[in-house]
Amino acid sequence: MNRKKTIFQIFFVLFYIIFSGLCLQMVCTSVLCAQAVNIPNQHGQIWKQYDISGYTGRFPQVSQPEKTIADWILMETGFEVWHSEIPAMLNVTRNSVNVYHVPKIQVQVESVIQRFVNINPVEQQFRVHIFTVSSPYWRQKVGNRLIPIPSFSMGSQAWMVPPEDLQAVMELFRGWSGYVNHASEAKAVPNGQRLELNWVRTRNYTRNFFTSPSSGKSPEAENVLLDDGFSFEFMPLLGVDGVTLDAQIKFQVNHLDRFLPMSIVPAGTSGRSAEKIEIPMIGQFRFRERYRWNAENALLVSPGLTPPLTSSGEGSGMSIFNSTYRVETLILVEVRKNYE
Repeated sequence: MNRKKTIFQIFFVLFYIIFSGLCLQMVCTSVLCAQAVNIPNQHGQIWKQYDISGYTGRFPQVSQPEKTIADWILMETGFEVWHSEIPAMLNVTRNSVNVYHVPKIQVQVESVIQRFVNINPVEQQFRVHIFTVSSPYWRQKVGNRLIPIPSFSMGSQAWMVPPEDLQAVMELFRGWSGYVNHASEAKAVPNGQRLELNWVRTRNYTRNFFTSPSSGKSPEAENVLLDDGFSFEFMPLLGVDGVTLDAQIKFQVNHLDRFLPMSIVPAGTSGRSAEKIEIPMIGQFRFRERYRWNAENALLVSPGLTPPLTSSGEGSGMSIFNSTYRVETLILVEVRKNYE
């Protein structure tokens, strides 16, 4: 019995030694493999860190002020260069931008960062006005005061407004038929930051009826929400010369024209009772454009003829061929010195 026990102990010790050796070999192999892997730089990639704390430090109350820096880097370099066959990395924190890429991209990144850190972001303020008019014929009155600039979205136009003509242009708009100011006051945004305006009213309506086992024979209403209104985003960035200005504008409208009421007989019912549902008639508009102009002038943008920016949501059940009427939406951007 003792002999068998001794043999078993010897066998167990040998097994433990062999197993431990295999585990140690696996760990060493993993460590050696990890050490053997080098960061690929066959395309000449280099690592650089850029300090942006001087910019973000001016916005202690703003959550993630560095996010717009990342957005502009991606717009300037192109999204695809960070997801190509060239291994690369872009990491943006509140205090630094960390980049691993080829020298050409590094130059582009540094150029963007200089536009943030070398300009006092609160020295100049960008004031945005959003308003609508009922017709586009105002061009016949003030077209000679406006300097056209490229605008590539279908149906859109953009102009520079010289400072000496700005007051006259705004006075004409305020007196134009159907003028509605949708910004209660001029909105100011520091250089490099993002301005977002939202005027959205959420509406509830009955879309359908369903019969389910849990409800017995009584159909259950499907009530859903619908957003009615507009949203606007503006992101400006001055050039290092303090004169050239780039800005990205996003604008979208969800206009509820009216609800069309109707009665239906829900599936799974006897067919004797009808339920009332509503079909929303919605006008939608989406706009996204980037502009460059001389900051000594104001920027006037017409995204085109759009659905009204606000609506009552009221209306009778008229023919569905009565489409939503259109207004011209206009966006005016002023650049002003901040003397405070």
